[in-house]
Amino acid sequence: MQLQNITCPLVASLTFLLPISPSLPLSAPHQVNIQPPTSHPASLREHGGAWKIVQRNYVMFLFTGCSIEQHSAAIETDIMPHIIGIMGIMGAVWTDRIVYIARNVNNELVDSIRADPGVEFVDLDHELAKLRLVGDTYLFDTYMPKD
Repeated sequence: MQLQNITCPLVASLTFLLPISPSLPLSAPHQVNIQPPTSHPASLREHGGAWKIVQRNYVMFLFTGCSIEQHSAAIETDIMPHIIGIMGIMGAVWTDRIVYIARNVNNELVDSIRADPGVEFVDLDHELAKLRLVGDTYLFDTYMPKD
C-alpha cells in the first residue's frame, strides 16, 4: 500500500483518545493504542437488542485526521446533504475523530463509504428511547430521525 494513495491518514489513528467519561477530568484523558483494520471495506455493525433499525440510516466513524471534505472526495459524493448530526457516543465526547449520522443512504453509497480507507467502521442506526417525567411516572418516548 502506498501512503500517497490513502485518502485519510490511517497512521494518525494508531494512538487516539477514547471517549471521556463525564466523571473524568478533561485534563487527564485515557489513552489506548489501537491498530487500524488491515483491510477494507470497513465493518458494518449491528448492536442488536430491542432497538428497531432505522432503514437507510447509518452512523459513520471516521479515523482520526479524516475530515468530511476528505471523506466526500474519497466516496466521490457530497455527504453533507445526508448528514443529520455529528455526535458524541453514549454521552461521551469524541475529541479525536468525526462521528456522523447519515440518512437516505442507499446500498451503493454505503458500499462507497465502507470502501473509504478513512472510515473505521459503520453502524446501523437504531431508534432511541428517551425517558421523560409525566407527573410521578417516567415514560419512554421513541425518537425517530425526521425525514
